[in-house]
Amino acid sequence: MLSVDQRGIACIVQAEAATFLNTSQVLFNQTVKTIQYNQNGVTVQTTDGYSLTADHALVTFSAGVLQNTDVVFEPALPDWKREAISSIEMSVYTKIFLQFKEKFWFDTGIGLYADQQKGRYPVWESLDHPCLFPGSGIIFVTVTGDYANYLEQLNKNITQVQLEVMEVLRRMYPGAPDPVDIWLPIWGRAPLFRGSYSSWGAPFVPEYSYNLSAPVNGHLWFAGEATSSKYFG
Repeated sequence: MLSVDQRGIACIVQAEAATFLNTSQVLFNQTVKTIQYNQNGVTVQTTDGYSLTADHALVTFSAGVLQNTDVVFEPALPDWKREAISSIEMSVYTKIFLQFKEKFWFDTGIGLYADQQKGRYPVWESLDHPCLFPGSGIIFVTVTGDYANYLEQLNKNITQVQLEVMEVLRRMYPGAPDPVDIWLPIWGRAPLFRGSYSSWGAPFVPEYSYNLSAPVNGHLWFAGEATSSKYFG
């Protein structure tokens, strides 16, 4: 899904939260370090040294964060919960945006490229389109899976990313100029996400989906896209 609203999809959640949220009760720019839980409640500690105690806590980290050691649970989560967490996969879905002085590509919304190497810059989409942002000079290409992981490793060398992308684009449009700007988001290597979205691998056991969303000891609750059996991913 592509949101053309310049406020982003987050504006939907922000508008909903504005009806009840008291910002004085929210800690911004804090990263959770440890979650301690027992029969009396939950204590959350952040990397900046803040400590919060409550009767209940709602854990909404991505499955990728839960699979890493970014957040330490004390005591460790039970085996059935950890098994469910480890059974889900976090996929990487990367879009590379290129901006040019002038549009020189297809007039339709989408163009496809076939390469001998599977997954090599196959799907191109134009934002310089009457229904989107005419005159923007922006086109983007989507890559997934192993190739997306490869590109994330190259992210610090944006020049190399541009060379690879332009090699393909010039096969489609010989003589294409260099872009005036290039940008790609990083999801797989971002410590607050560890991936773009969740997917259940094989073999899938329905019990895993239930256990992923199930609470632990009545005080630690879990939510987020991965915990939905219908809307995950």
